[in-house]
Amino acid sequence: MPNIFDPERTARLYGPGVVQDGRIQYGFPYLPAPLFLDVPGRLLGDVRYVHLAALLATAVLVRHLATDRTGRAMAVLLVSAPVSRVVVNAYWIEPLLGLLLALTVWSLARRRPGWAGIALGLLLASKQYLVVAVPSLASAWRGHGRKALFATVATAVLVVLPFFALDPVGFWRSVVQWQFVQPFRNDSMSLLPGLADAFGELPGWFVSGPSLVLGLLVSGLVAWRTRPGPTALALGVGLSLLVTVLFSKQAFPNYFYFAGAALILAVTTWPQDEPRRQTCAPLSQGSRGSRDIVATR
Repeated sequence: MPNIFDPERTARLYGPGVVQDGRIQYGFPYLPAPLFLDVPGRLLGDVRYVHLAALLATAVLVRHLATDRTGRAMAVLLVSAPVSRVVVNAYWIEPLLGLLLALTVWSLARRRPGWAGIALGLLLASKQYLVVAVPSLASAWRGHGRKALFATVATAVLVVLPFFALDPVGFWRSVVQWQFVQPFRNDSMSLLPGLADAFGELPGWFVSGPSLVLGLLVSGLVAWRTRPGPTALALGVGLSLLVTVLFSKQAFPNYFYFAGAALILAVTTWPQDEPRRQTCAPLSQGSRGSRDIVATR
């Protein structure tokens, strides 16, 4: 597609070799699931209709999962947060990802591993940064056996494989290589611009490396220290992505929307799906004392 920016902005927004002769040399820079999900909006004349519907549907699922006042407030928060309007208006794909994660959590909570696997497979076939959450995604597979794992892998492969098979080189360039050639953005909503202002130019390894490593470490830690379940899944996705974004060379409101949606889901399901590896003896009716916690690890 044609490059719409002047040379100065092009140098700031795109890495070397991205633009040649006034045209961008890369294709769709994400995984393909959002392309399928956006088809109804395209037919209606504006793909943002689908993203608005995804935001509202996610709020409905959060409300359906809620068992207390806090959970019901989370549904309202998801819709009313200023970032939600910004993300929908700007046509970022994160509302679709939020809906897929909500469908996964809802299906796990209702013990429907097949449906959870399909939603999770579509989620994994949507955006590359979800690689940091893979260790925490194992919570769905550990808790619901091979059926959820098979549905996840089969769905992701069926969505991605046709695009890869049609043009392996182009797919690799746009989906993988693009992420590494893109430059550090000093307008990113991460910690890196502040560190650059304080200490000067940051080394390349620090700009590109720690975010992925830290995200995987947090995801693995959540998977290790929690018992399998929908809350552990949502918590791992939200925390690992949040840490990744805070140390990313490019980070914008859409990343925070999805991390926030994941944490909202974790808060909503926590009361009926305690993720910590411990058992809590219930309080007697009317008692105001502390819970008797018995460690199981």
